[in-house]
Amino acid sequence: MKAWGKGFTGIALACALSACGGGGDSGSVADPNSFSVSATVGGTKVQTFSATSGQNATLTVKSGQDLRLDSSTDVNWKSGDATSNTEVSVKGASTQSWTAGLKSPPGGTFTVTVTSAKDASKSAKVTVTVTPHEYSAVAQHVGSTVVWSENSTRLDGSVSTRTRTNVTTAVANGQSTVDSTVDAAATPSERYTYDADNNRLTRTYLNINSGGDNACSYGPVRKMLNFPMSVGKSWQTTWFYSCAAGYHESAALTSTVEGYESLTTPAGTFNTLRVHYVLALTNANDSALPGGSTGTAAYGQDYRCWWHVDTGHFVRCDFAYSYPSGAPSNFLKTFSQVATSVQ
Repeated sequence: MKAWGKGFTGIALACALSACGGGGDSGSVADPNSFSVSATVGGTKVQTFSATSGQNATLTVKSGQDLRLDSSTDVNWKSGDATSNTEVSVKGASTQSWTAGLKSPPGGTFTVTVTSAKDASKSAKVTVTVTPHEYSAVAQHVGSTVVWSENSTRLDGSVSTRTRTNVTTAVANGQSTVDSTVDAAATPSERYTYDADNNRLTRTYLNINSGGDNACSYGPVRKMLNFPMSVGKSWQTTWFYSCAAGYHESAALTSTVEGYESLTTPAGTFNTLRVHYVLALTNANDSALPGGSTGTAAYGQDYRCWWHVDTGHFVRCDFAYSYPSGAPSNFLKTFSQVATSVQ
């Protein structure tokens, strides 16, 4: 995998440049060795500031944008102090101009020092903050396949492992259909539909005990992805899950993008966003749970998933379940999905 994920797109201007301590305006200055510098981000000029010895300035730029600095006189440019989170790709430098492309999936900072070519005592430092990159939804395509290794631990301590293969079988009108097959079964056991953001709309259990399908829906949608996705973003959402066979529950999800990181699974190494989810489930009518016979059962899930920024798929999820006292011993305690193949 590349060191940085694909998909850095042009984003609207969102930056501010300010001078601190001394200096004049963008016009001529008395000292012939002094200078003024202007900043251009994404083709739009931001602001001009006068630079004198010891002056500092700050600038905020969104990841994926180009930054150009122009000087009114001949200067020397030096970029440095870049955090490990920021990639500064210098595209051009002359005695009066400096241009670089900026990439920072998790957000970071770096500095540019500007020094008069004729008088080294005349210098300015520009500190640039690059905000976390904003990732867009990735369009799905027919034939896309993810193979999972699924591992379950139950309250009684028993452990089981199985293989699940998800294949995208159709994409139409912004929605995709995915068939899911477990182990070496000849036919899919479940079918899912997703919206254009790859959030699940329906889940259908196919041919349950030869008694037909059990179609379940998420009203309005199970929103595990909220675009644009970026490090630090949080959101809350709710849905009502109901099935034709009669089961139902209410869900309230709190989601936070915790970080950007490289994740290695048996399928390879992926650039990912790590997302933390806390899910509260109420009004469940599972009769095996305390309160389920009256439709008031409650339980919870705390889990983290790693979303691949290039393909738009999750490539790992780790779940922990919590139940009220009295839950059956065969209920899940932990559950994990790890991608072994992504195509």
